Amino acid sequence: MFYNVPQRRKALQSPSDEYRKILDVVTRYAIHNQGVAISCKKTGSASPDVNTTASATILETIGRLFSETLKKELMHLEFTDKKLGFKVEGYFSTANYNAKKAITMIFINNRLVDCSPLRKSLEITYQSILPKGNFPFIYISLEIAPDRVDPNVHPNKKEVHFLDQDEIVERICDKLNVFLAGSNSSRSYNVQTLLPMATPDDKGINSSQTNTSQSKTSKSAKVLPQKLVRTDHRSQTLQSMLRRPTGLSGDDLTPGPSNSTEDLIGSQMPALSNNSSSQAPQSISHTIKIEESRCLLKSIQDLRQEIKLKNDDDLENLIRYHTFVGVVDTQKGYSCIQHETRLHLLYHFSFCEELFYQLGVRQFGSFDRIQLKPAVPVQTLVTLAVDSEPSEYLDGIGRSHAVQKICERLYSKAEMLDEYFSFQIDPASGTLVTLPVLLPEHVPNMEKLPLFLVRVAVECDWTDEMSCFSSFLRELAFFYTPSSLPLESMSEEQIQATDEDEKEQLRQLIFPSMKRYLAPPSDLRNDVKQVTSLPELYKVFERC
Repeated sequence: MFYNVPQRRKALQSPSDEYRKILDVVTRYAIHNQGVAISCKKTGSASPDVNTTASATILETIGRLFSETLKKELMHLEFTDKKLGFKVEGYFSTANYNAKKAITMIFINNRLVDCSPLRKSLEITYQSILPKGNFPFIYISLEIAPDRVDPNVHPNKKEVHFLDQDEIVERICDKLNVFLAGSNSSRSYNVQTLLPMATPDDKGINSSQTNTSQSKTSKSAKVLPQKLVRTDHRSQTLQSMLRRPTGLSGDDLTPGPSNSTEDLIGSQMPALSNNSSSQAPQSISHTIKIEESRCLLKSIQDLRQEIKLKNDDDLENLIRYHTFVGVVDTQKGYSCIQHETRLHLLYHFSFCEELFYQLGVRQFGSFDRIQLKPAVPVQTLVTLAVDSEPSEYLDGIGRSHAVQKICERLYSKAEMLDEYFSFQIDPASGTLVTLPVLLPEHVPNMEKLPLFLVRVAVECDWTDEMSCFSSFLRELAFFYTPSSLPLESMSEEQIQATDEDEKEQLRQLIFPSMKRYLAPPSDLRNDVKQVTSLPELYKVFERC
């Protein structure tokens, strides 16, 4: 094809390498295209390397092209999900099949592609049942409406993304997990029996040779101490299994007073306290699933697609498979996490804010509610915020006039805020009634509520639908992000208790939720730094 194009010919590898790649692609399409006879033969060869018949089934073709042993260890998986709009058919190896190299074939709408989230999730599903160093065989065919698939995420169309990608991948893995659980109930092992004519001396020799070979193998496979990963991101601490009662029960929020702000807003302070969030939450990463709401608004669909397109694979791998080490500084917003053999310092304020923003986009239109009892006067909150930052909000107008304009803006948008965000303001009584729940069992720092109301009125773009939703959710995410700034009226004991409560929230609730729901954009790369690694420490201490 490129005989007369020298530049293209130089880019090609040796004929044997190019033929090997061609053979791999032909083999995969031969398996996928049932009812089509396909053959592939190298020039000058007497027999074809790939030769299938039109009457063969997919399973028979796999056995012909790979091995009959593999064919016997495959299970068929097929199902349709009308809610998410996709159909899946595939063949997956059972727990009895072990290979030293993973074989994964992914077809989306009859086209051989790579889908990193799907491939990685399927391989992770097998990790719990296969011995270390062994890999599965996976053939999967996924059918999705073409208008829900984006084929333009890779220059050569090698990789594709699709709408509801996380939910579809999770649904497939859940289904596969059920099948693998059944196959894992019984295992087959190859056992070397003693030969009938073997003498005791022969047994000793064979045993010695076997032990020697095993010893050599174990020595060659031994991981160097400076490269040995000693933590498991899936493990849980005993502390995470302890549950202390929270003040958030059902839809009601009825916390006690906060001395720091009670003097400023008087009798309504019970609704503004953050004491309910001061109790350690239960780790919810594996117990509560936050469903994505069904929304037909194009602006929200675009925001969800934007999150997926901006997702950074390296950062996602870091967050999803990290082990939480601890909070370094709650006031400056730094925490340490470990990923494999590396220790990273992470600016958790940015990651928390992005998590809450994405949770807001995910649950748009179907938020649970935090009920404020009693309801809080909006004007009191706005006045408090304006008095704390007069130069920013007065802009040459009187204090009372500025407060009135901000309140009127909030009252005029009350119906929309209640319908889409469960953020209920009652214009008749001028009170704030409910707040949305972004993360179950997490209550925001109510000291930030006055500033949040003012920023919603002033900073949100109310002229464009998509910009309006995005800017409001950004402000909401900032409000929900933990940030314990000590107040002048707080004692050292109160400051220390607040810091401990925030550390507990981060360790047991927020970081586990990041593992499951955060799709970090590339913008967050500057907010995480590698501190050190085991190989570097080994150079200094010569031990780990």
